Amino acid sequence: LAMKQALRQTIDFITARSTLTRVQAYQFCSLAVDFRVTQTVNGEKGVHALLAKGLLF
Repeated sequence: LAMKQALRQTIDFITARSTLTRVQAYQFCSLAVDFRVTQTVNGEKGVHALLAKGLLF
């Protein structure tokens, strides 16, 4: 669930700041975004998306 949410939010972020469509943003994510799974102290897991600014802007 966390990965799906992170991907959707990343696609929203990319489409809001570029001329890419949602499909293109999804394709871009598969090539240029690094997703990392983290775990907090209370056991909840999170996913962070890492995107180099130079690739989008």
